[in-house]
Amino acid sequence: MLSSLLFSAAAIAVPSLVSEFSLIAAAVAAPPLISSLPLFATAIAAPPVIATSTVQTADLDLSSQAGQRALDRRLSIAAKEVCGTTSDAHITGKNDVRRCRAETLASVASDRNRQIAAANAAPSLTSGDASIVAELDRKFQFAVKQNDAATMDRILHANYKLVLGDGRVVDREELLEESRSGRIHYEIQDEEPGSQSVMVEGDTAVVTAKLRLKGHREGKAFDRLLWFSDTYVRTPAGWRYLFGQASLPLTQS
Repeated sequence: MLSSLLFSAAAIAVPSLVSEFSLIAAAVAAPPLISSLPLFATAIAAPPVIATSTVQTADLDLSSQAGQRALDRRLSIAAKEVCGTTSDAHITGKNDVRRCRAETLASVASDRNRQIAAANAAPSLTSGDASIVAELDRKFQFAVKQNDAATMDRILHANYKLVLGDGRVVDREELLEESRSGRIHYEIQDEEPGSQSVMVEGDTAVVTAKLRLKGHREGKAFDRLLWFSDTYVRTPAGWRYLFGQASLPLTQS
């Protein structure tokens, strides 16, 4: 996938207003799979002055509408940079600037569309990771429900911490010890359907969901609803649950 688009425009001084430029952009055909798309403007008088601007795309998710809008904003800004400006009093110059901007954007339209098509066609590692982490978190919640300390142990990161809604901090060994003890019996320990969302950025993933908990702790009943946020990190052994946060119980209607 291309990582940038390169604009260039040739400017000439207008005889009557030497501080302004009249620009007419003409696109140059580029071979496929290049890292930039050069454009230049053909000047009426020689020698032309070449203005260039590079539009970076490597940081954009061009498979998303937000990424495509960001790219279009960058292209528009770059076209303005290479085509320059002129005073409102110079009508011919203003028309040339408008034409330069329109032709400059038109010249990269096919490359823009090609990059977007490539982004949509490429396998989405982020999407795959999100599915893996989402399922792993559901597996962890089920293990908690079953007091399955062995499964919890496999999913938990060595440096795991949980911060509860009242500020208490529970570490990995405390959580596993509680599971092994069987002090808590869960009837329900499940995410509410449709509440889960997963965000992946590089080697970090955050799972957010609403959780219903109902059961008994040492003979005392509990039934509460809360939001939680679980952070997973990618390790050589796969995704591991590193950090959790739980809200205070929500008021149930």
